[in-house]
Amino acid sequence: MGPVEGTTAASTYMEEFERQNTFFAFINDAASVADTNSQRLHPERPVEPPVPVGSSAPMSDRRVYPGAGALNEFRSHGNTIFQIFLSRAADNYLVYISDIMAEILIRTPEALRSSETIPIEQVLGHESMSDLIKHLTERKVQNLVNGGMREIERHFSRRLKFDLFSDEEESKAILRIIAARKVIAHNRGIVDERFVARTPDSGFTVGERLPLTYIYMSESVGRLKRSVIDIDVRAVKKFRLGTGAVSAPEYKHS
Repeated sequence: MGPVEGTTAASTYMEEFERQNTFFAFINDAASVADTNSQRLHPERPVEPPVPVGSSAPMSDRRVYPGAGALNEFRSHGNTIFQIFLSRAADNYLVYISDIMAEILIRTPEALRSSETIPIEQVLGHESMSDLIKHLTERKVQNLVNGGMREIERHFSRRLKFDLFSDEEESKAILRIIAARKVIAHNRGIVDERFVARTPDSGFTVGERLPLTYIYMSESVGRLKRSVIDIDVRAVKKFRLGTGAVSAPEYKHS
């Protein structure tokens, strides 16, 4: 997908997306190169790994033949690696949601109106109305983020008259990914009662480990990226936000 016109929020999201994508490709390639070099330096060893794919390389090989079985070793830690990358991708997405919401609220400060009372010293502590609006925006965004994706989604719909997701299916899919991130962060990737409550149609049961395969991770990361592009295109049009060239790279497959 080529460059698109997007917000600053989308631009910074795509930059981080590319950094994560490039790093994943690097560590996969590094393992492949280590294996190749080991085979070149020790041609007497069989080409096929001595253990099933996805199993850790034997300690004897690690000591005697540095780099032997590196790709196999990399794959054996797939669950941990995919947890890291899925979590980082979800974090990047949540930062985008925070950033785009801030851009919208600064552009439409009337959306900040509420019955909440602001102490006079807080008002006087800002040099201009724009500084005060920025401060209130940051506080509002943080409160919404702490409330979770459903709260953010409701705020966009009710106060900004903007549907964060294109349809209910997309909403559920994104919420499942964000819920998976929380399970990874707080329960080592094992489904808990909160995950089941948040995603009742996920099909997972309490105590089950999330199926963090490469396909699951890459599809989830790709869905988050497509969601960012969709939200950004519609937000730019509705709120007339400032735009710039945004790179939308594809997720690289190993």
